[in-house]
Amino acid sequence: MEILLIGLILGVGAAVWFARAASKANKKSEADAPKLLDELFNGDAVVTYESGFAAMNFDTVVKGALERGYDLHSKGDRNSYGMQKLVFTKKA
Repeated sequence: MEILLIGLILGVGAAVWFARAASKANKKSEADAPKLLDELFNGDAVVTYESGFAAMNFDTVVKGALERGYDLHSKGDRNSYGMQKLVFTKKA
């Protein structure tokens, strides 16, 4: 019984730590969005981006792409980790 309790406490602690780390990474990505978007949308004809848990928000990426002359061409389904592949094409 004590082993189960210890396991439960460790599991909850790990989940809380992971959620806080991901939240911190997401906030950093959002704060650095202009720079990251400039690097991502650098003139290539096709750009892919993995949107997900600790990455820039979907709306931030799509808006940034539009502002830099790109259209959202396709988006994949979210996988079990919450990641989603976005494909952008440069406007002609």
